[in-house]
Amino acid sequence: MAKERAIQASGRAETTSSMWGGVSGLAPLLCHNLAMSYDLTLLAVGDGEGIDEIFARMEDEEPRALPSAEMRAAFSSIADDLGSEGYEYLEGARFVNIVNDNFGSIFNLHAEGADINVAYWHSGSEAAAVMHSILDLVGRIQELTGWTLFDPQRGEIVTDPQTLLPQSAGEMDRITRWADKNIRGSKRSRWKRKG
Repeated sequence: MAKERAIQASGRAETTSSMWGGVSGLAPLLCHNLAMSYDLTLLAVGDGEGIDEIFARMEDEEPRALPSAEMRAAFSSIADDLGSEGYEYLEGARFVNIVNDNFGSIFNLHAEGADINVAYWHSGSEAAAVMHSILDLVGRIQELTGWTLFDPQRGEIVTDPQTLLPQSAGEMDRITRWADKNIRGSKRSRWKRKG
């Protein structure tokens, strides 16, 4: 059941940033019901642990612990390095996020993994550029943490994030075009921080 929940709503965040107006649990609702998103999950995998055991363990650990001070400093440094691409590190008493308002992305970081959402806002070459940047950030986080990447759209573990680029950019393009035509018209959902 945990795996199915993750596949259906991998981006659920138990905590939130000012990006969501301070309403805990609102991020996944907005992401999945209004903006729709491409979701990825980074997981700490124990020896011999399968995907079902990982998700069961994660459910038992809710609410999820925040990253250590050392990890938070490293995450902040990664976001600073990518600041020219629009990434920003946000930290509060109950959340640690790396966000990019231009991409409509949020990395909800916790002690043993991350939930990643990228809004379906991008088509064509923009979709490829955004997903390349997202997957680059995923790779940097993996280098730091050793976490394993799970793609709920495919329902499988991915060993190299960049191998997802053709599929993820294609899906980003296809769903964005469909949503623009059938749901949004030319208007995009707003996903901006208040203040």
